[in-house]
Amino acid sequence: LSCVLFVSSGGGSVPMGTYLEDFLESVASLPAELNRNFALMRELDARSQELVERIERNSKLYLSRLRKRRGAQHPDDDPLLTQMQTDQKTSLEFADEKVQLAVQTYELIDNHIRRLDGDLRKFESELKQGTFDQAFVETNDKRTTSTALHTSGGSG
Repeated sequence: LSCVLFVSSGGGSVPMGTYLEDFLESVASLPAELNRNFALMRELDARSQELVERIERNSKLYLSRLRKRRGAQHPDDDPLLTQMQTDQKTSLEFADEKVQLAVQTYELIDNHIRRLDGDLRKFESELKQGTFDQAFVETNDKRTTSTALHTSGGSG
């Protein structure tokens, strides 16, 4: 059984399903966008984790070298120290990118929720104003129609 309800809106009737159809159309790409953002976040997590592990290994190595040298070479000249600093900066950049992706994902969802809330308020307003016509205009399932006629005493 397929029915379409209409809402009168000044210049004519608008199918009630239009609100839902418009929203569904707008969120059709949402799962793909969310998957993309979460996949990027997972990738950044993995890359960050690799950097953190490398920084930890290099820190241990650097400290052991430093103990052995006892000040023979100035620590700032050590390429290992430079690599750790570069890795830390890169790790922070990854963290910033993840935060940006999280904010973008939140805003994406929030925008869709706001649109749905707005459509719902508009629809409720039209219902309260009495501009809602309960008109069943289309019935596609003949078996359901036939069954309904038999149970109501009609012929089918």
